[in-house]
Amino acid sequence: MIVINNLKRISAGVLSRLVQLEELYMVGVEDCSYFTLRELESLLRLTSLTLSRCFGDVIYSNLSLSSKQARYALNVGGPFVVSLSMDDYDKSISLEVTETTQLDDWIYHLLKESEFVVSTGYGSNFVLTQLQLNEFQNIKCLRLTFCKLVTHLLNISRRIHEVIKFPNLYDLKLEYLECLTHFCNTAVEGIEFPRLRKMLFHYLPEFQNFWPTANNSITHSSPLFDEKVSCPNLEYLYINDYNSISSLCSHHLPTTYFRKLETLYILSCGKLRNLMPPSVARGLLNLQKLYITDSDSMEEVITKEEQKGEGIMTLFPLLNDLTLQWLPKVGHFFLTLKDVLIYYCPEMKTFVKQGISVSIPSLERVNYDSKVKVDDLNKWRQQRFNSKGTKTLVMATKSDLVTAEANDVYESNAS
Repeated sequence: MIVINNLKRISAGVLSRLVQLEELYMVGVEDCSYFTLRELESLLRLTSLTLSRCFGDVIYSNLSLSSKQARYALNVGGPFVVSLSMDDYDKSISLEVTETTQLDDWIYHLLKESEFVVSTGYGSNFVLTQLQLNEFQNIKCLRLTFCKLVTHLLNISRRIHEVIKFPNLYDLKLEYLECLTHFCNTAVEGIEFPRLRKMLFHYLPEFQNFWPTANNSITHSSPLFDEKVSCPNLEYLYINDYNSISSLCSHHLPTTYFRKLETLYILSCGKLRNLMPPSVARGLLNLQKLYITDSDSMEEVITKEEQKGEGIMTLFPLLNDLTLQWLPKVGHFFLTLKDVLIYYCPEMKTFVKQGISVSIPSLERVNYDSKVKVDDLNKWRQQRFNSKGTKTLVMATKSDLVTAEANDVYESNAS
């Protein structure tokens, strides 16, 4: 094994003479060009290879590397696309694809075997095409960012549109994809993410849904998650700057749909009118953090339907961190809570609809005043609304205190 760190360049002929070498780690070598990598063709015993800060031209150049590599971590394009998460996978590749021309076969071979793939740049469609040819069999973590020409993740030409599967995908991150409209370019029977734990959508201004409607019309009524999208193990969901839906979840979803979800962030979804129906909300037994902000059209977090009669409804039993911020039309929200910040929700007359009592035994302080005894949060909130007092409600327990400074809350959650 040889580790090479922070060199300007490696003299010609040095690497090619290491014919018995099995493991090579080159990190921070400034002149990691095609001519340097050509010498690796002589290392037929190489089983583990780490290359960082490779010049961008190497992915378009012909190379013949050993096929025995059980581990590799390749980074092309400089520190911008470096990810520490690459260390968690045996086969990882991070590319800045600047040109709209085909990549070389040696890169395609590595892509098909890779578990962790990051791609950025104009040529990222070539990366996606290669992953699709292998039906995403090996990919566990996929991250696409600043891919300006990507309109779909999947281009399906077959007449029979079966269920699309991402069998091993664990982590999906899509950011700053200005032209992305759908996952698939045509309608399919469904999409399955059987092992997906984390899903992050950030600034996808043209994104509409997982696939287009039958007549290709643009509609804002279709929820993002319906019965044809399966992600039974999802634990973390982050959606920011997504303005093409009015509802996150279909009313036809089973109660167990989000049974493993622990963290949910909804930011700047301007047309979102509600989050989910009670039938789905009841199944979020593991939800611990809920953050909703900057959604001007949201009128209710949990929809009113199915809330019949009086009584106590139990939702989100493990929730201990709630932030509602800049939701000017929200009228009510039902919860039992530990830490809460509600900021600028001027239409919230009650915490839940009339007729339901809201008792929070752990609540010890309201608006920083520990002397105020609140037996029923619903009545207290209604009194505050009727008195036209402040539009900010802050609650805290003995062990936790939530600040009312919206910017601080946003920054801490974003990090």
